[in-house]
Amino acid sequence: MNAYTITPMFRFKSRESDLTIILDVVKLKKHPIYYSVALLSSMVG
Repeated sequence: MNAYTITPMFRFKSRESDLTIILDVVKLKKHPIYYSVALLSSMVG
């Protein structure tokens, strides 16, 4: 699953071997934890 299908409010930044996931929470319809769990679940399985 693509992160943008969960919400287009995800942004990603990478620097060297680090990845930063940014979730803009201003206009979300659900709690930010919901989107974080959905993203992590899609990465695992």
